[in-house]
Order: sequence, then structure tokens, then C-alpha cells
Amino acid sequence: MRSKRLILYVAVVWLILIASFGTVAYWADQTTRRYHEDLFNEQQLSQVSLGKRGLENHLGQIVGFLLDATSDMRWVAADISGPRIDPTMDRILKRPEVLAVNLYVGQSDKPSARWSDVASSPGLAEAMRQFCQAAPFDADFPVQYPDFYLTQDHQIAGLVVSLNRSPEYQGMQAWLVVAIDLRMLLDLYVAPLRFGLYGAGYALDGQGRIVYDHETEIIGRSVFDGMHDKYPNLLDLDRRLVSEESGKSEYRFTVQRGGAESRKLIAWDTVLLGERRIVLALSAPDGEVNASLGSRREILLGAVMALLIGLVGTTIVVFRMRHRILVQANADLARTVEQRTEALNRELKARTESEERVRDYAEVSSDWFWETDADHRFTYFSKRSSGILNFNLSEVTGHRRQDITTEDIHGEKWRDHLKALENRESFRDFRYLIPWGDGTNHMMSTSGKPVYDADGRFVGYRGSGTDITDEIRAQDVRDRALVEAERANRTKSHFLATMSHELRTPLNAIIGFSDVLANQYFGPPATGKYEEYAKDIHSSARYLLELVNDLLDMARIESGKATVEKSHFDSTPFVRDCLQAILPKASEKSLRVEVDVADDLPKLNADPRALKQILLNLLSNSVKFTPKDGRIDLILTRTPDGARIRVTDTGAGIAPDRLAVIKEPFERGRENAYESQEGWGLGLSIANALVLAHGGRLEIESELGVGTTVTVVLPGGAPDPAGNSAPAPA
Repeated sequence: MRSKRLILYVAVVWLILIASFGTVAYWADQTTRRYHEDLFNEQQLSQVSLGKRGLENHLGQIVGFLLDATSDMRWVAADISGPRIDPTMDRILKRPEVLAVNLYVGQSDKPSARWSDVASSPGLAEAMRQFCQAAPFDADFPVQYPDFYLTQDHQIAGLVVSLNRSPEYQGMQAWLVVAIDLRMLLDLYVAPLRFGLYGAGYALDGQGRIVYDHETEIIGRSVFDGMHDKYPNLLDLDRRLVSEESGKSEYRFTVQRGGAESRKLIAWDTVLLGERRIVLALSAPDGEVNASLGSRREILLGAVMALLIGLVGTTIVVFRMRHRILVQANADLARTVEQRTEALNRELKARTESEERVRDYAEVSSDWFWETDADHRFTYFSKRSSGILNFNLSEVTGHRRQDITTEDIHGEKWRDHLKALENRESFRDFRYLIPWGDGTNHMMSTSGKPVYDADGRFVGYRGSGTDITDEIRAQDVRDRALVEAERANRTKSHFLATMSHELRTPLNAIIGFSDVLANQYFGPPATGKYEEYAKDIHSSARYLLELVNDLLDMARIESGKATVEKSHFDSTPFVRDCLQAILPKASEKSLRVEVDVADDLPKLNADPRALKQILLNLLSNSVKFTPKDGRIDLILTRTPDGARIRVTDTGAGIAPDRLAVIKEPFERGRENAYESQEGWGLGLSIANALVLAHGGRLEIESELGVGTTVTVVLPGGAPDPAGNSAPAPA
């Protein structure tokens, strides 16, 4: 029994030693890491400061050179000419940092260019044009910087140098507008800012545009145009860079290979060009900063292994000497109690550190954490909540979840949730709406578990919350896209089925009858049967032509090439022509066609060809779907702003579920495309498109087994039958 207890004691000592050693090692590693990072940040800032001073000194040298070079131009006046200043300009242009120079003379409110030197490069010419437009031409300031010109190929800074006023010409002044090669200066003072393999320097201007970077393709872009949207912490750091004069910080990012999270340490300083700012920055990944710690970790791992080996050896020795341990049991027991007390103290310290670590993780988490009391009223929100939730947390504290929602808490979802709270059950992903600070409602997802004190009494709930509004909206967009895709797929299937059926029927007739004619199956061509077959071929070919014409009309309409040319014409001959086209088919089915044209109907204002196609499509549909001995009514009436054409039949009608899509291409009154039904299903679609092109509208009313009424409303503006403008009826 005592041997088992001894084994247990030894195992406890092992665990305590290993845990203690690991804790101390972790603390030492983190302390050393922070020391390295602080030291590196200071080194970074020193490098950036050196680059800043070098750039400022170089710019000062350029300005001093320009002032010195123009010292013999203090007599400049309005009559200055090119040859008299060529030696000075040549001297300035020989300076390697100077790309181009313009001389302006006159009043400060509207000086004029007197001398210009711009290279043939379009980028340089555009830069000088912008600098001259932005130049303030203020005689009170000897040196001014109007702007930067930034592209992948050009990084140029504008510089305006004021020349002394000539004593002979009161109010006259001269200025030099100079283009400085900013890339040369940045190559000298920013490119050397490096650390390790991946640390590099770069530069921004005061608006966040990239002035210099080793990735030249991004020069000229702004860091605020979406480059860093995936990294909000980097976007916040960019804002600090363009707003604070200098500093040091860090940002986190995800490594492309492996997906691991890392950090970059960064330091920056600011160079002022007049009122313009250039931010010089140096960043390097923490892996390179702490690379020297790798050997220390290896030493630490070796020490842990040595500890384990020592513990195993100690155990063997202990068991060999257990008879001695039994003699000294009392002393060992006292020693063990002391060791256990020390271990408990260390464990308590480790738990305290663990709680602090968990609290730190909670503060940087994308979710927020909350607690409620036994009455389910909020008592605590994590600090992170104030940065995520767009409302005042003090107004929510002390309230229950059902008190702040905008939903009806009497619904089934809320009844189940409140029942779970009363039964003190854990819950997960409960979703509900809460009002946002901007007046909108946001969908929250929350999970929680009951909490009990040491005596087992229920003290409330503890859990986390997440804003899933964007996810819900994205899901709605996906659902709508899926419905639209399914509808497009059904339309495609209908079209293929219709095309197969409608094209094969006339083509088979043409092929069959022409085969009979070609092979003279009924004897010589004079036989009467051939004439009948020729008529059938002609009928099938005309039907096929009508199908193709409909398809081409629909394609022209959908491509936007269909146009209407309106004119004024009488309705009576127009209606007569349309009726003559459909009366033969109507007579074959013994259909009665009634026409009613209002006496006060003015001349129609429309495209005659397009309107005829509309009316023929509507009348043909009525003839096609109206059974024998039925009736078709064509009624033309006047409206306050135009005319109304109504076609009513006593046909089979259209199902209610088809009325919503009947105007779409390749849709029919019946769902099954394989039923015996002529045409592509394009008649109503073409008619509707042409009516819309006239600025009118097409309305359909139908009832199964009763009939269908199609109404076309056209806008007015036509003269009355007498030739005068027809006023709208009272």
C-alpha cells in the first residue's frame, strides 16, 4: 500500500516539475521575445530617422543649389528672354535630381510661362503640367512644394523657387517650377532600409498613396483603395502612418503558405516638403526578428529531455532503495507534504496566468462575451463588445434578452428559448434581431451555458455572441440567385423541347412530300396527287418560315436592335388588313369574329408594321386556342391619353400559375412543351416587347374554360379624324 502511495507521490512530483519548468521556460521565452522586439523597433526607428535626415539634407542641398544657381537672376523682369538665361538653366538641368524646369514671370495671381524645358516623356510633361497648375506662386515664400506626381514609371516632386523682384518693374515677379526626381532620392534613402530577408522600407504620402515600394507595380496606388481590406488591423495602422508624425507598432497577417498567423513590426517617421508629407516606414516579420531565439529553444528542449532522463533514473534508484525509504517514511512524508504545498501554490499561479491568458484572448476575439444573473439580466460584456456592437452597452446592462429584441417574443422560437432558460439548459446558436445604432436591425447568434457557484446554486448564464447579419444577407443573395438559375434552366428545357417538336414536324413533311415528288411514286407529274403534295410542302415551308421569323424577331428585340418609327394612320383600313389575314383560319373553325371601333377614335400614332405584328399575334393566338363555334371580339376605344385595343376570345384560357410568366420568351399557356401546340411560344413575348417600345403596356386577363382578354394600351398624341389635335375626353 505504501509502495503504491510512493509511486503516486513520485508521479505527482514529475508532473509538478515538468509543469513548473515549462511555465518558467514559456515566461522566459516570451520575455526574451518582447525584449528582442522592443530592441528591434528602436533599431527600425533609428534607421528610418537616418533615412529621413538624409532625405531632408539632400532636399536642402537641392534647394540651396537652386537658390545659388539663380542668384545671378535677381534682375529678372517681364522682358526676360531665353538666350539671356540659358547658361543658368543649363547649370540647373545638369543637376542629376532635376528633371525639368519652367520659368514663370508676371503677377502672382496670373503669371505666364516665359521659358520651358520638358523632356519628351509624356509622364514628365503631365507632371509639369500638374505642378504648374497647382503652384501657388506666392512671393512671400521662397520655396514651396505644390504636389507629387506618382505612377509606376514616375515618382516626381514639384518644387517652386521664388526669384527676387526686379527694382525696375514694380509688381513683377519670377518663379522657377522644378521637377525633382523623387525616385532617385528614395532609392538613396529608402531602398537601404532593410532587415533580414523580408524586411523592407517603403514610403507613403499624406493621402496614403504609395510613393516608393520594392513592388513597383503598386507605386501610385492608395492603401485605402481596397489593398488592405482583408486586414483591418493593417488598415488602422495605415491611418496612423498618414496621421501621426512618427511611431512604432505592429500588425498581424496570415502567411500565404500554410495559413499560419504572423506579425510584422513597423517603425515610421515623416519628412515635410512644405505642407506635403512623405512617410518613411520600415517593416519586418517577427520571425526574422526572433530568429536568434531558435538556438535557445533547442537548448531548452535539451534541458527538458535531460530532466525526463534524470527523473526516470531517479525513479529506478528510488525503487531500489525503497527499504531505506520505508525506514525514513516519516521524514519523507513531511518532505512530500512540503513539496505538495509548493506544487499547489505553483498550480494556483499557473491557473491565474491561464485565466489572464483566456481573458486576453477574449479581448482580441471577433466575438463578444456576456454574463447574466439568475434573473437572466445582462451584468457583464467583454471590453471587445464596445468595438463590435453599434449601440450603448450601458443601456442594455440590467435588461433581459427579450427586452432588447425587436421580434415578437410570443412566437414559437422565443417560447422554446425562454423555456430552456427556465429549465437552466445550455443553448447554442439562438438567433434574434436587435436594433443597431444606425436605425437598422442586425441578426445576432448567441450561445450560453448555465453557471453555478461552489454550493451548487444557479447564478446565471455565461456565453458569447456574434453578428451574423452579413452572413444572412449573403445567404439571401445566394438563394435568389439559385431561384433565378433554376428558372433559366427550366426556360432552356422548354425552348429545346419546343424547338425539337416545332422544327421536326414541318421539316419531316417537306422531306417526305418532296421525296414522293422526286421519285414519282404516283406516276408522271401530271397526276393530281402531286399538286396536293406540293401545296403541303408550300404550307410546311411557310409555317417553318414563320417560326424562324418569330425567333429572329425575338433575337433582334433582345439585342436592342428593334426600333419603331411612329406615324399617324387611320384605324379602319388597318383593322381590315389584319382581319383578312386571320379570317380564313377563323372560318375553318366556324369562329365568329366581331369588330367594334369607337366613332371618336383618333388616328393611331404607332409604327404600322410593328402594330400589325402585335395585333396579328394576338388574333392568331385567339384563333389557335378558341374551340370550334367560338367567338373572338376586337374592340378599339379611345383613352384620355391614347387608344386601347382589346382582343377577347372564348378559348381554353390560361392557368393562373402561367399568367406570371406567359409574357416571357418560349412560355405557353400549357406547361408541357410536347403537347400538340403550334409555335415557339414567342407571340405574346414579341407583342409585349413591341408594345413597350411604343411606350405602352400589355395586360392579360384569363380564366380556364372561359376565355382570355388581352389589352394593349398605346399612348396618344395623334390628331383626330378631321386632322386636328384631338383633346382628351372629359
